[in-house]
Amino acid sequence: MNTDSTKSIAYCVDTNLLVEFVTLENIPWQMLEPTAEVVRVIIPTTVAEEMDEHKKKNGRLRKRAIDFSQLARKIEESTDGVM
Repeated sequence: MNTDSTKSIAYCVDTNLLVEFVTLENIPWQMLEPTAEVVRVIIPTTVAEEMDEHKKKNGRLRKRAIDFSQLARKIEESTDGVM
């Protein structure tokens, strides 16, 4: 049972969102759920692996994959996992 009174919401992203939509840091997460105090973004391992494979491609897909990889690394290295 969650006794924390903080309202949070979680979004699970897929590869298509990472490739076709705006970058994760530019999504207005708080606007999607204004009452949430904490927004968690879940990136499944499969999605991370697919993005890693896209780094071998050319053009826009490769750029998006590299940008995602850099953001993921930045989040992993942060002390609180916040972007």
